[in-house]
Amino acid sequence: MNKKSAEAESTEKKKPKAMAKIVIDRDRCKGCYFCVKFCPRELIVISEEHNKQGYFPAEFIEEKEGECTGCKTCAIMCPDTAIEVLK
Repeated sequence: MNKKSAEAESTEKKKPKAMAKIVIDRDRCKGCYFCVKFCPRELIVISEEHNKQGYFPAEFIEEKEGECTGCKTCAIMCPDTAIEVLK
């Protein structure tokens, strides 16, 4: 392997993979918290503010947006279909 090939391979490894974003419909969420429990990256928490129905909905941690892999476990586990995963 020559030096240019090694540099190109090294650069490819450093490139961040396209990450996903989770969108939670606060008014559809009834607070079962399956998404909070099953998120492998722990990117979803319980909101401190209630929604229109009086539930404390799940909330995506915006500061950790780049850490979401887009596995969709949260959306699959949500019985209220309140979660959308965008890639």
